[in-house]
Amino acid sequence: MPPASVSKINGNDTLKPLAVAKQQANEEACAKYFSARHMSVSTVTECLSLSVFVSMSGNPAEGAGCVTWWGLSPALDLIDTVCGPARHQGEVSVLLIGSADLRHVLKTIAGQTDGEALHFYIVEDSLDLVARQLLFLSLALEPPNRMGLQEKVQLFLELYGSTCLRSQSAQYLQDRSRELCSFIMESGYADTDSGCTGASLLPCVDLTALKYRDRDSLCEVCGWWGISSPLPLARLWEARLRGHLGSRFDSRLGSFDWDLRMKLHDRGCSVISRSEYQRWREGGVAFQKREGLYESPNHTLVSIRVFKQRADIVPLRGYWGDIVSSPFIAFGVQPDDQTLLTTQNGQHAQTAEDICYHTVESLFQTLSNRGQRSDPTPYPLAHLQSTLGTDHSPMKKKDAKRNTQSDYELLCVDRVRISVLPVGSVSRLQHRDAYRGRFHIIYCSCRYILDLSCEQQQGFTNSVIDRAKEAGFEPVDGSSDVFAHFQLHNPSPATSDP
Repeated sequence: MPPASVSKINGNDTLKPLAVAKQQANEEACAKYFSARHMSVSTVTECLSLSVFVSMSGNPAEGAGCVTWWGLSPALDLIDTVCGPARHQGEVSVLLIGSADLRHVLKTIAGQTDGEALHFYIVEDSLDLVARQLLFLSLALEPPNRMGLQEKVQLFLELYGSTCLRSQSAQYLQDRSRELCSFIMESGYADTDSGCTGASLLPCVDLTALKYRDRDSLCEVCGWWGISSPLPLARLWEARLRGHLGSRFDSRLGSFDWDLRMKLHDRGCSVISRSEYQRWREGGVAFQKREGLYESPNHTLVSIRVFKQRADIVPLRGYWGDIVSSPFIAFGVQPDDQTLLTTQNGQHAQTAEDICYHTVESLFQTLSNRGQRSDPTPYPLAHLQSTLGTDHSPMKKKDAKRNTQSDYELLCVDRVRISVLPVGSVSRLQHRDAYRGRFHIIYCSCRYILDLSCEQQQGFTNSVIDRAKEAGFEPVDGSSDVFAHFQLHNPSPATSDP
């Protein structure tokens, strides 16, 4: 009987439009972006000068946004969570629906044993999320001779959850965006040397299930990251806060403290300190470990949202993600090392930012130890062709001479494949013979809104359980307030095979 895991976070899909500030962006880039999505280019000019106003009462439902940039549940080793100490041997197929980031993928790969072959299938509701996952995967596999461990961790977390970057981080993003565009455009063509589908950057990431239109859109997303024109993310963030808080904006520090102590702390996130939470709520900068000027906008947190203005449909580029829950939850709330949660005089000795750094550093160190192998592997996860004369990361000039094809290879993690499925294809998978009965583990993420009442949370939990039972799943002991675990009951012969 193949186990199936369904992960649940209480949430609500009711979202309403929100006010945005007047936005200055690169018109040519917007035109290319909309053209790739078969949208009218004539709407670009309207997009650049439109202002939308809301009532002073605010809109609490807008706190979650319409794009889930980061995970709102702790990272899991999915194999260990489902199978326990008796880990599955052979190939394990995992379907990730709306996971938002690579936290579960990275932690599951880090815990992979010699007898396991992992095949991840990723389904998201936005290509912007897919582009970020490709970026984070390539960054996580940077070799030690290219980038130090601490610099890699700091760069990862900056891009992951901060609206403003250091100049070095912004330069890395611009360089890597070009490489990702090349990889996406070359994906789908078989590599005759390695036998893998994909190009030189991440040959084990399979994009062949995407339509050519989706690949073009994905490439345009990565291309937007390489634009050096400034985007007023600080103003856009403030506009989101004003729309969310309404008349409470002038007393926003009190609102921030209420959300932290009466909501996040009561739901198991007490390690998040007041200072770091207020810093993020005020300006969107979550990770600021290294001293420096954080002035460059993080273009990976910018997306398109479509509004209706009279009879017209107007696309707006801005920050449409979470402004309430914070990016600390994925890596900074439930560490493997429980000593990080120790308290002194009733206060946590470590902040959520410190725990995030420790968790990500531990993951990257494990991947680095496993990736430095000299033996050939059947599924080389990454190999990057260097570009002469191009500095792909914040490194010293004296090390630039090591940018040769033989020296610059991303870390190899064998027996791992990652397939990206089309956006919104979940309902069609059951009708495809290639995916029917394919998955051992299914992870489903639900949108999380902090302003839900206890009654609304319980109602949503009950609806999740009822739907799982209707689909033939039975609850498994050990479920928590964050995750609900179900196992397929009496599977049919078609679903018994992986």
